[in-house]
Amino acid sequence: MRRIDSEQARQIVEAGRVMPRDELERIAAARHPARKDVLGFEYGEDESAPGRYRFAVEVEDAAGVVWWIELNAHTGEVLEEDSYANR
Repeated sequence: MRRIDSEQARQIVEAGRVMPRDELERIAAARHPARKDVLGFEYGEDESAPGRYRFAVEVEDAAGVVWWIELNAHTGEVLEEDSYANR
């Protein structure tokens, strides 16, 4: 995923090309009920499919495990998911 800047992200959301951040965050958080707010997020272009976008979000679950989740920014489908213990 090639990260895009916030202005480009705003433009593609406003144009309806991708889902808004809050909807994508809800999808990710539902997979791992968070005890804190989202730790970080970014929109990016899918390097293997130009013109397609991904949304990556980092959430901490109730057990203190941090999850990195990448979603298809158009559909909300989970594409990748990885975790690591919060130290």
